[in-house]
Amino acid sequence: MPRPIPASYTPIDPQELLTGEKLLADSVAPLSAASNWLDAHSGRTDCISQSFVYNASTGTTPCARIANTSATVATWQIPELSGVTQVFVVVACKVRPGPVGSNHLLQVTSVNGGGSFSVTGGSGLNATVKFFSGTVNVAWVGGYERINLRLRADSVSSLEVWSILVTHAQPTSLPAGRQADGRMAFDGEVSQDNPLSARTMQALHDNETAYNARPHVAVNVSDLQNVNVAGQDKLQPYQHRWACVRMPDTESQDRTLSVRVTISTPLGAGVLRFGYAGTADLSGEGGQVAVQLAGGKVRDTETLDPVTQLDVPSITAQQVGMLWHGLSLWPQPDSATWDVPVGTSACDIHGVLVWGWQ
Repeated sequence: MPRPIPASYTPIDPQELLTGEKLLADSVAPLSAASNWLDAHSGRTDCISQSFVYNASTGTTPCARIANTSATVATWQIPELSGVTQVFVVVACKVRPGPVGSNHLLQVTSVNGGGSFSVTGGSGLNATVKFFSGTVNVAWVGGYERINLRLRADSVSSLEVWSILVTHAQPTSLPAGRQADGRMAFDGEVSQDNPLSARTMQALHDNETAYNARPHVAVNVSDLQNVNVAGQDKLQPYQHRWACVRMPDTESQDRTLSVRVTISTPLGAGVLRFGYAGTADLSGEGGQVAVQLAGGKVRDTETLDPVTQLDVPSITAQQVGMLWHGLSLWPQPDSATWDVPVGTSACDIHGVLVWGWQ
């Protein structure tokens, strides 16, 4: 049967569990309710969040297609989140200069799940930037799903995308029975005033372990293909930098990140470097971690490597309102600034996914 998700999270009164009184159903029920709430909400973070450059002089963005045939313009991979069968999508888009024709079409599709979310003139698409949202069914193959952004116009007015957000949708019900990751939803296991079983407490422990194993995406970016402006089919050759949120008190501030890179290396071997630092400009002065990319890779080949970032100096107390660390990558690293291995050459990077579990 469906496991209902509490409409709002009510903090547990610790006195209910620490008074020394008999553990009755009313006392233990908040634990199961809290576990169900965590199952529905915990770890359901953004898995894609990307905006595209706005040119103030022309009023355009490079994520635009004018051709009257549908084509994939961007693609991302997202790591598996146990129990998730749908993702929630928000896109900001417009038609320039207008008006909207019957051929204008924006689609966000999933490769494995076969899901699709569409925006057309009938959806309200016009010459003003608007936000549109919907859901896409997903399925996991090898621990990943691939999300594609597809555009079609009418050869007269371009269809432009300004930004896209994909996040894990909140489930309307929780799955029955024990899941493959050990997680279990509660719907009556503690409803009677019976002795508290070891099985129930083991399930609570398993749930905590499963929640902690849910991935948190730090960076997920894609290049652009099949768009109006040429030269967008690889990440630009300058240093890209991000400040990534870190949770406090996690494994003494250590963190292991995983990296999945979509590359092609027409000139041979390449190098992708992630720098971490406690400096405000994310300069990478605190050290660097290299992800070596072998030669001969093509666009649809990914390289998976762990990136372990130490607690010093990757964590900082600078006043940015959060615990954070810096990630930076340079598609064409400068040997005068970076410790580039001998014999490496420029590497075309088409997409980068960085995620972790803490």
